[in-house]
Amino acid sequence: MRADAMNVTDLRLLVAVGALAVAATAGGVVVWRRRPRPAVAVRAGVVVLAELLVVTTVALVVNRVEGFYPTWGALAQRGSVTQRLATAPGRLDATIQRLGRGPDRLAPLPWRSAALAAWPHVDATVVPPTDYLLHPAWRYPAVLVLSSSPGGWSDAQVLAAARQAAPAAVVVAVRAPRDVDPAALARGLPQDLERDLRVTGYRWGLVASSGMQQVARDVVSRDVGRFPVFAVAAEPGTIEPVSAPAAPPSQLPLPAGVLAVQISSAGGGSGAETAGLAAGLRWAAGQLPAPLAAPAPVLTPSADPRPRRHHPAGRHASVRRSVPVAGGRHGS
Repeated sequence: MRADAMNVTDLRLLVAVGALAVAATAGGVVVWRRRPRPAVAVRAGVVVLAELLVVTTVALVVNRVEGFYPTWGALAQRGSVTQRLATAPGRLDATIQRLGRGPDRLAPLPWRSAALAAWPHVDATVVPPTDYLLHPAWRYPAVLVLSSSPGGWSDAQVLAAARQAAPAAVVVAVRAPRDVDPAALARGLPQDLERDLRVTGYRWGLVASSGMQQVARDVVSRDVGRFPVFAVAAEPGTIEPVSAPAAPPSQLPLPAGVLAVQISSAGGGSGAETAGLAAGLRWAAGQLPAPLAAPAPVLTPSADPRPRRHHPAGRHASVRRSVPVAGGRHGS
């Protein structure tokens, strides 16, 4: 099996390391009880190996539950993720400010991804968080909302659901035909969005209408680290409202490490498309990390090589104080 075919959160990796930990522990017991006893170095090596495997197994379990490092790339490039916090504003920040009706009343913005230019019937809308302009140093998690074209969720429905259920995430609504290339949605679209808006580079959510769940499944499979959170909502135009997430989507095998739910039906009524989308967004946003705030600059006292003089009595020394710089508040 190729190393790149197994993610850090893969259940097969967890089972394999756990089995090795059990085998090493059992081997340590056998070696320790042997007569005559092996050399001290051999016994110590077996104990250390068993402890390392047990600790690794526990770390894999915690990482699988919490999603700290969904891919090997995220584990190997932790430093580069921190550096990206101080990057320049998104290319659309000025446009969002110009079209908004206030710093906390931002309008949805039509958006074009170069990766989707080959499909003329694809259109997209971005809904920035309500405090997007209030925190210019923050990067926000994103949720991709995928529905069919024509007949997908409208801009008004996306805006209402986003404001109600995902106010702290960048919501990208894409209406596309079912023959759209999943690779363009999984790789090209995120790269375009990272240039245009201040979004994080990992652990996004994906909410798809039931008619687009196969395309959405292919998107998730192509980049589990980017889309580990997946919800399927009622197809726009249905007459049954939906209430809450239920079981994982049926008949759709998903890679290990993906959290997936199917929004359940709640009986007859109207407004299903908005209720289903809002329920999916609410669940997906709850699985995403908080916005990332850029770290505040650390003020260090300047080094003065000259010795300090004692001030005579009656004279007051002027004290230079460092003014603390207010850093971004990290929501958690």
